[in-house]
Amino acid sequence: MVDIILDTNGNAYLMNTVRSEVDDSGMLLGMIRTDAADCIHRGLEFLSSCQLHRGNFGCFVAKSKGFDNVRMAERVDGIEVEFTRDQQLLFPALIVGHSLLFLRHHFMAARMLDRILSLVQSCRRQGDLWNHSLPGHTFFKMLPDDVDDTSMALAFLRGMGVSVPSLHPVLMANRNEQGLFYTFVTFRCKWNMSPEYWLACIRALRYPAHALAFRRSGMTDPCDLAPALNANVLYYLGDGPRMKPVLQALILMIREGTEVVDNALWYRDKYVIYHFISRNYRQGITELGLISMLIRDRLMADLLSDGSFNGSAQDTAHAICIMLDFGIGHECLKDAVTWLMEHQSADGSWSRQAYYYGCHHDMIAAWGSEEMTTAICLEAIARYHDQLANA
Repeated sequence: MVDIILDTNGNAYLMNTVRSEVDDSGMLLGMIRTDAADCIHRGLEFLSSCQLHRGNFGCFVAKSKGFDNVRMAERVDGIEVEFTRDQQLLFPALIVGHSLLFLRHHFMAARMLDRILSLVQSCRRQGDLWNHSLPGHTFFKMLPDDVDDTSMALAFLRGMGVSVPSLHPVLMANRNEQGLFYTFVTFRCKWNMSPEYWLACIRALRYPAHALAFRRSGMTDPCDLAPALNANVLYYLGDGPRMKPVLQALILMIREGTEVVDNALWYRDKYVIYHFISRNYRQGITELGLISMLIRDRLMADLLSDGSFNGSAQDTAHAICIMLDFGIGHECLKDAVTWLMEHQSADGSWSRQAYYYGCHHDMIAAWGSEEMTTAICLEAIARYHDQLANA
């Protein structure tokens, strides 16, 4: 069945869904699906146009002193912001890829996923590790391989149907005494009995000057631990006796409300952190249900009358995904999805916002892009309407 419908402005749209079901508000589900399909199609066209030849995506970097540049604004009154675009990073492609996995049935998403897959496979390093930067980047020789990119890469490969190791010797050897994972795979002043770990660390010996510069940069401590990063390792490795310290640390963090701290490296957006946690629940780690209502209440405190969370597309999309992950069916979801669809830009994108952070001495750097925001928005819209269709 194919019909032509007119919106309130007289614009014509094709509707090829069966219009037999009606939701509580009386709106035809078929009409909702058509609007969502158009929104998703335009978003995927935008992402496809932005994907670089290697399969990765560019990312904006905002650097400033003493300023948490959440909105990624190029001009902020009274604050000097250095604004650049980096096109040699792996992590943005992983963020986009994980969201596109929910739209793999769409030909444009499938094509982009295949290119991201080739990129990820080409960047695999000694010990099944990945680096945040691509070869050729200024920081590639300086930054050690890290467990965040590694976990995200391996989880993405698994999502694409590629066989990945169920136990990762290097990651398991890269933990502190409490069983939490260090950010970087690098030399430390402590004994380690894993030969795989030492082989993975040898890369630093190839570039000793760069490795020393990393240590002195102030960017991070080699013994740095990040809660959100540990949530991503949990997402890759799954539940089990050796992962209990991570699970317990995440639950304690939410109960104590310490998920966002002013001096945190890497992740300062609670929505990003909550999403990294909630997808573990979706994957079957049900013990995280103990904190689902705490997370829900903190999200609801940011809900605005227009249906958005903080008036932010990225926050709103994350909130939708988090609630869907935890199986929280709230009436606000429909309004949030509607708000997202209404705030899609003419080119199919949604506005950029800081996604993750880093520090260099007194300089704060924030990374974000329309591509990463658009990907999470598409995931939220697609998953919400898939749930409607399967209800």
